Amino acid sequence: MRNTFLMLTSLLLLTGCLSVKKVYSLQDRGGVKYEVGSERPYTGNLVEYYENGQKQSEGHYKNGQLNGLYTDWYKNGQKALRSNWKGGMEAGLWTEWYKNGQKRKEGYLRNGNEVGLWITWDKNGQKAFEINYQDDKKDELRMEWYENGQRVREENYKQGGLVE
Repeated sequence: MRNTFLMLTSLLLLTGCLSVKKVYSLQDRGGVKYEVGSERPYTGNLVEYYENGQKQSEGHYKNGQLNGLYTDWYKNGQKALRSNWKGGMEAGLWTEWYKNGQKRKEGYLRNGNEVGLWITWDKNGQKAFEINYQDDKKDELRMEWYENGQRVREENYKQGGLVE
């Protein structure tokens, strides 16, 4: 019982001494983010807000570069963008939404380049495009649809060039 009391007291003292630092803006110096007045690249979370108090963006920085999940919101509170970052470059799932909440575009990035299948939807949620990318270049088949769901066209690409 005494050990439990001592551990709880120590834990309370320790957490009371730790404070969460609020950071409201960062300076960009050559692509690296710093706290105002600091000489060390910023590491930590950054949350920005609109004038109305609604969250505008949230991301984690490591050594002055975005690292991990990053999210943007519209002023109405609807999610606008969610992407993953590693070492200052977008990597992984990237999703964008319209203001009405419908998904707009989704795909994967590697080292900042679009890779694999990317899908784009119209504001009503109807699929508009499908494109495959190989190292940020269109590769294979691109399909496009009308709002009514009928296919408009198909185009074949190889390494970014249209195949006739």
